[in-house]
Amino acid sequence: MILVSLHCQMGNQMFQYAFARVAAKELNTGFLPFVSNSYYPFKLNYFELDIVTRLIYSQRRIAKQFKRICRRLRKYVFKETITDNDWQVGIKLKNNTYYDGFFQSDVYFDQQENLIKKAFTVKKKYTKEFEIIYTKLIQNRKIIVVHVRRSDYDIVEFDGLGGPGIALPMIYYKKALSMITDISQYQVLFVGDDINYIKSHFDQKPNYHFETNSPIIDFQLIQHADIAIIANSTFAWWAAYLNQKENSRIIAPEYWLGHKVKKLFPAGIKTDKFEWIEF
Repeated sequence: MILVSLHCQMGNQMFQYAFARVAAKELNTGFLPFVSNSYYPFKLNYFELDIVTRLIYSQRRIAKQFKRICRRLRKYVFKETITDNDWQVGIKLKNNTYYDGFFQSDVYFDQQENLIKKAFTVKKKYTKEFEIIYTKLIQNRKIIVVHVRRSDYDIVEFDGLGGPGIALPMIYYKKALSMITDISQYQVLFVGDDINYIKSHFDQKPNYHFETNSPIIDFQLIQHADIAIIANSTFAWWAAYLNQKENSRIIAPEYWLGHKVKKLFPAGIKTDKFEWIEF
């Protein structure tokens, strides 16, 4: 049995959960998902996952009890801790161990891609909500989804990455759009956490639409995009990775969080499923 920490926001927890599922399979054992930081509650209730995790987090009371159990298990049973070495890729798997890290690379699960995609099937109540709003559009038109992440990204800072603020400049999005030669044939949908800011940086065009949705609806829009231009966000990374359109094109920013200093960070974030561009 292994114990794996789930912490931070939704995209981060998706990487941690994916690592846990595949690591347990490779070790021929089970895993327990431990939401270790109360500031960020369980963020994966949008997805089918596995039956044990669904049961644990189906009710707040059960989740709280399980969290207390995990703390005791970490103290008395899973005494050894293995991390992903400060965002570097590659660890040696070991049973009866507590894993704590970000595991932001598809090298941890690319050999079990179908397993992970099945686990991250969006629950029916959310797919129905999406279909009510967007079925006609995605069936009748080709769409480009542009995902912009700001809010906390305007102040977040990592050592050695050029100071506060990791949000991508608008020049990245404009360059990516300029690379689409037949853009007039698409409906372009802008999504993100500051839609007014996005509107202020793009001309109003007949095929430009600025959408205000819940996160899981935006997530599904990226999943159904013919072309997705994504922010340096794990939320967008996963929506793009799980894209359901045949022959879709995913455009992502070179260097990810390290774009200011042209240093790839985190080290394993790049996947050959995306098209990576400098700006």
